[in-house]
Amino acid sequence: MKVWQMVITLMMTGICPGGVSEVTPAELGKLEQLLGQQQWQAASDLTWKIFNPEGKNTRDMEPIACGTIDNVDRLWNNYSDGRYGFGVQRQIWEEIAASLASTAEPEQEAEPVWPTFYQRLGWGLTPEEALETAKRGYFPVSESWMTGEILTFGCQDAECKIPNTVVEETIQAWDVVRSRWEECQK
Repeated sequence: MKVWQMVITLMMTGICPGGVSEVTPAELGKLEQLLGQQQWQAASDLTWKIFNPEGKNTRDMEPIACGTIDNVDRLWNNYSDGRYGFGVQRQIWEEIAASLASTAEPEQEAEPVWPTFYQRLGWGLTPEEALETAKRGYFPVSESWMTGEILTFGCQDAECKIPNTVVEETIQAWDVVRSRWEECQK
């Protein structure tokens, strides 16, 4: 079973209303430049760096300021003609959740939203395949956005004789951003 399947229902906790992860004008300018040039993958990577500048595990990330999320979402929306951005992804998420809830038997829990959402956005495709099939809501995406896995390579001992690889199961970045974005919209 993939990590993203195991953590479907995990949500980021402890995100304070004010948020502390602020985007600088220079970072917004760079993001706007990449989006204006339709360099979608580079813009996606920069978006993740804006939200997680220290490259922390999603559980340990600084809270994302509402203004940061709003500015990034606005840029993605504007430069993609409404195809990409967190608002688009949230709309798709809500449509899937409503559909799954309506088809669930009474007193039976609805299917998890994440696998259908992942498939609908085309996150199993390469960026090129997603663009060819015109998947609405595809970006932003990268391996860490989707899986929530952080790979660390190092050694167990000081002499580096024993290789050590750690796959850390964590919360999908989408869950972090989605829950924070919803909180900011209140």
